[in-house]
Amino acid sequence: MKGKQNGATNDYTVRGKIKAGQEDVPHEPKPSVCEKVVSMNKLSDDAALQFKKLGALRPPADGPDLSHLPVLGPYRFNDGATYQGQFRSGLRTGWGTVVYPDGS
Repeated sequence: MKGKQNGATNDYTVRGKIKAGQEDVPHEPKPSVCEKVVSMNKLSDDAALQFKKLGALRPPADGPDLSHLPVLGPYRFNDGATYQGQFRSGLRTGWGTVVYPDGS
């Protein structure tokens, strides 16, 4: 049975939860997709201002419980974007921050 979350289908999820027996699946992304880096891309002035206005983002109370997923990174993807946040089975899943090469 396949599950679906955030528009992506994989064999490890059913309605947003890890299936029994799949808890030990490695969560780190594949090196062919991205590399671990020391820091995120620098935010543009406009993006930094928006982050300051919005404050810390939090998951909605009525959303799926993703607290069991690890927060990893930062990683730089092939398109130059950096991401630090939750991963499941090597895919960005749940809450995290993406900063594109242009700082947005």
